Amino acid sequence: MMQKKRYKNAKKIGIIFGLIILVIILIRIIIQILTFQQDSESIMPSNISSIEDLLKYYDCKDIKVVTSTDEPFRKDIYVTFGRDLLTEERTNQDYYNSIILNITELMNNQSYRFIDSSRELVVAVIIDEKSKKIENIYINGELNYFEKEKSKIQATKFEKEKITEMTIQADEINKFITNNWVAGSVNLGSVESRCDEYDIYFDEGLELKTLGGKVYNLIFTLNYKSEIINNLGVNSSQTDIIEKMGEPTFRYESMIGYKGEECYVFFLNDHVSVYPRAKDYQTDEFLLLLNNFQENKDAKQFVTELSSLWKDYNKFDYDVDYIELEYAIKGICVQFDVGEENGIILYNNYEGHVGKDLTLENLTYDNLPNQVYLHTNEDLVNLREIDRMTIRESYYLEEYITMKDENDYKEEAAGISYRFTENISEKYELIYQYETGKGIRDVKFISKNQTEPNSELIRHKQIYTYGWLNDDEFLYSVKGEGIFCYNASTRKLTAIITGTEEYKINKVIENIIFYDETTLEMK
Repeated sequence: MMQKKRYKNAKKIGIIFGLIILVIILIRIIIQILTFQQDSESIMPSNISSIEDLLKYYDCKDIKVVTSTDEPFRKDIYVTFGRDLLTEERTNQDYYNSIILNITELMNNQSYRFIDSSRELVVAVIIDEKSKKIENIYINGELNYFEKEKSKIQATKFEKEKITEMTIQADEINKFITNNWVAGSVNLGSVESRCDEYDIYFDEGLELKTLGGKVYNLIFTLNYKSEIINNLGVNSSQTDIIEKMGEPTFRYESMIGYKGEECYVFFLNDHVSVYPRAKDYQTDEFLLLLNNFQENKDAKQFVTELSSLWKDYNKFDYDVDYIELEYAIKGICVQFDVGEENGIILYNNYEGHVGKDLTLENLTYDNLPNQVYLHTNEDLVNLREIDRMTIRESYYLEEYITMKDENDYKEEAAGISYRFTENISEKYELIYQYETGKGIRDVKFISKNQTEPNSELIRHKQIYTYGWLNDDEFLYSVKGEGIFCYNASTRKLTAIITGTEEYKINKVIENIIFYDETTLEMK
């Protein structure tokens, strides 16, 4: 067994990377279990066993519990709540959700209603009989009440982000601006490799991600020696950046960012990241889709038509029970059964219309359209840059160990091993996703000292056995397909043998591959 190396920050970073991969799945599972927030009050005291005692704990009065005569409710709970729904431009969502969570437990997961006559308030809690989970919460017949109220409050507080004056020196950015950020309109050089959906122009010091034929993100790396913006380059110090650019609009750990008239620019330790600003929202077409959706409530039709109208989405995730469509550059996300907000979520960088002559700037508490929610205290471009930076920085830690090590050793302890050699590459860090019992997929080769282009293995999605032959050559097998060799430095893939066998590689001695019950000499 390969000796495990332990470094000061290895475990911490490994956990972070694993969580990045799993967080979306975990969040969705949690949301399916609880469709609302919880706070410290949601933990029911151990000495409370009745509905009446619990409501008194929450400072409620005039409590009366009766059998309901209306389906699907089992109980009607008459009560005077201890708090209003809204208090001075904030909601008491945590208070109400905490009560609902604990009453649901005491009700043995049966549907019920709260009736507060003093507030003319009815809170209906619908429980799914099969899953025994909260399906919907209606407040005076309205779904997502608190989310709508939060959005209305944000509408009254909206402030546009400051625009920083920028003098752009990078020829690549200027040409893209002239050509409306059309991806193929500028010759950036020769593509050396591809990784994380970015075309890598390694010698030129550029990385480019495109969506729907338009530039999504342009990265300047250490190989880019010219000035980029305001006479600043990749190696500029943060002190110099702030002196020439002013106070940052965005800050996150070591990253500082700015929003200009034409683009965003984020300065990081060893690269500069640029995103275009959205200009064309195809207002008439979008408003037609929005109006149709608000009338027919057909989420699937709306998402299908919107993704055809705007092809530059950076996320399109869906299944039979949820939909998520996101346009970070445009500042808009569409979600159904992903979180509490079912509809259209607008961020601070949304510059389109939400109704006739209606934009974020003239929205008020009363004119927010149905199924439109506001996150105007956040910029969606900034959020996605933070995501990208978090993953990217984890790749380049000098002594990075991912959670793959933990998984491999668990498999070895169970008598199953997918790694046939103890060798590791001194040049590349191997990054991948792991599936217990099957092997690895989505393999990336990250240059440890950034002297070679990063790359990824695109052809095969599920690798059975694998190992490094030397610093450059990665040998692996795919069940029922064959044995292959990928050279991470030349980015060339070679088929060693193909067929329909299992192809479990046990070891490699010199140029002899020992797999299944046979051997193969490499040429």
